[in-house]
Parts: sequence; structure tokens; C-alpha cells
Amino acid sequence: MSKLEKTLAKWASKPREVNKKEIFSVLKRYNFEIDQKRGSHVVVRHRCLINQKNFGAEGEFTVPVKSGQVVKGRYLKQILKAISLIEEEGE
Repeated sequence: MSKLEKTLAKWASKPREVNKKEIFSVLKRYNFEIDQKRGSHVVVRHRCLINQKNFGAEGEFTVPVKSGQVVKGRYLKQILKAISLIEEEGE
């Protein structure tokens, strides 16, 4: 099992919080565009998510970052869904 697979399995077990660096590292491996401006919300987009249910018109969604360091576990569900849609597309 690769490190990426282990990380995704850990996220699927619904942890309370995950370090933002770990999340952004995985998102970059899946070629997400990460738009981090000032503030606690980060906009993430991917072209495979365009016109998908629960994602924006440009394939985007928002990831709130708590205290500038961690992402709450409940937001991992949307990230995992996005990754599964990308894998289905064969990206």
C-alpha cells in the first residue's frame, strides 16, 4: 500500500482534524488548483469536477482552514468525493 493510499484510508476513517499541509500535498498530486488568498478559506478546483453535482460551475469547492493550520474532518468527505470522481475520469 502506497503512502497516498494510506493517507486516503486514514481520511476515510473520519479523523477529527488533518494538517492542511497533508491535505494540500494530496490535492497537488491529483493536479488540483489551489487558490489560497488571505483568510481562512481556500478555493480548490479541478477541471474534472466541472458540471458535477455539489461542485461549482468551474469545478471548485471551498476548504475552510481552522486556525490557519488544520482542516476539520467533516470537510474531508467532499475532498474524498472529488478525488473519487477524478479517479473515475482516469486522471
